[in-house]
This record gives sequence, structure tokens and C-alpha cells, in this order.
Amino acid sequence: MLIRTPTGLLAVVVATCLTACDAANPAPAGPSPIPTPAPPPVAACRATGVTLSGTVSETTAAGTLPVPGARVFVSDDQDGSTDLNGFFSFAPVPVCVPGEIVIWVGKDGYVDEPEQPLVPGFREAGWRVVTITGDTALAITLVRR
Repeated sequence: MLIRTPTGLLAVVVATCLTACDAANPAPAGPSPIPTPAPPPVAACRATGVTLSGTVSETTAAGTLPVPGARVFVSDDQDGSTDLNGFFSFAPVPVCVPGEIVIWVGKDGYVDEPEQPLVPGFREAGWRVVTITGDTALAITLVRR
């Protein structure tokens, strides 16, 4: 195609030059990202069935006495009561080891010890967070009202 006007010829030359310049020298995309180091590997927990046992007692003027018939509820829906010696046991309790579970212990006429902290997310006393590293035995003290 023959362009007869100087303006048309000038436009073709400028457009060709701009296209060639852009292809040869593309605009920088910005600074190169700094690589983020990978987080350290997390130890995989080993789901296992452990035994959770213990005693529920009260401290009296006569000494420490068992609390028979106290209810014990484990967060995986296991429920039971202490025997005449205040003893309870649940097995297997499925939990990641190491890990934590939540249990509830109570009996009418008794309350938690004053220093027993409330568990976040639970509105009533009696709940406890238990750290499990294997078979676990607890000693729980309640206070008679």
C-alpha cells in the first residue's frame, strides 16, 4: 500500500516504532517479591485411645474423703459416675496425643474449688481442660456447699 500524504507516512512510522520499542523493552512489572520462608513443620498428632481415670474427693475436717456418685462427662460424649471410692475411668478416650480434652465433674450439693478457673466458652463451673500425653490420672477436689 502506498501512502501519499506525509501525515499518513509519519503515523505508520511512529506506530511501528512504538510497537517495536514496547516489545524490546517491556515495562517493569514492579519489584521482585521476596520469598517467604516456609513455616516449620507441625508435628502430626497421633489419634489414639487412651485411658482417662481419677478420683473425685472433698477435703473435710476429718481429712480427704471420696465423693461417690459424682458425674463425670468427657467431651467425646462418654458419661459416668464415680464409685464408692470416688474413682472413675474411661477407656478408650479418642484424642490426639499430645492434645487436650474438656471434661465436666459435678454433684448436687458440691461446687468447684474457688481457684478452679472457668473454661473459655463454657458458662458454668465444673468444666476442666485436661492435657493428654498418654494414659492420664486426675485428682479432682470438690467443695461441699
